[in-house]
Amino acid sequence: MKICLANPCARRYLEDEMWNGKYYLESFTSFRDWIVPITKNCEMFLIDSGAFYFIMHGNKSGEDIDAYTQRYIDFINEYDFKYFFEMDLDSIVGYEKVLEFRKRIEDGTGKKVIPVWHRNRGKQAFIEMCDEYDYVAIGGLAAGEIKQEEYPYLHWFINTAHEHGAKIHGLGFTSPPRLYEYHFDSVDSTTWSQQAAFREISRFDGRYLKKYRMIGNEPMSIDLRHQINRNNLREWIEFQYYAETHL
Repeated sequence: MKICLANPCARRYLEDEMWNGKYYLESFTSFRDWIVPITKNCEMFLIDSGAFYFIMHGNKSGEDIDAYTQRYIDFINEYDFKYFFEMDLDSIVGYEKVLEFRKRIEDGTGKKVIPVWHRNRGKQAFIEMCDEYDYVAIGGLAAGEIKQEEYPYLHWFINTAHEHGAKIHGLGFTSPPRLYEYHFDSVDSTTWSQQAAFREISRFDGRYLKKYRMIGNEPMSIDLRHQINRNNLREWIEFQYYAETHL
């Protein structure tokens, strides 16, 4: 399993450590040029469209979604990214419009997107995705669209993808213990960069990635927060190497 560390551009002070990582994910809206050499060095760098956040939170410029789509296409072409997700705006524009965006992006880049299934599309749409695409994804995990008590159904999606010869990515599937149970081909997580805010320190023991909470509740200095993030990145990178061959 490939564990992609998400949102690396928010932690430039960890740039030296990031060179050791194998898999990353970044949003188009958060991407920064300084990370370009790392995208060429690592084995997989996934790009999320960022369109949902753009529409819900960041559209202060008045730019419409069509112009945004073209910028996304130009961005993919400029950096020649191989792995990028579609603009899965089902809840905002509907699935038919998502399919239009999908075709436009594929025509504009000459490459296939990674389609992102949402539950409104139904099971048949997922099967069709797996027939048409080599890499598919499940969305709604981080946002609670798919609730934890429904996770056992993920086995069907994973098995169906594999039966149809497709790889499958779990978007925002962040819990390390669950990675031993649900055999996605890849997942992504921002947990590595958020734990410091909760005073949590990661430690990979050779098999499991564990977390420990620091004693006390006093405010942390910026230097201490950076030290924790640096430690956690290193431990998650070790976990990447383990997961690649054992999960």
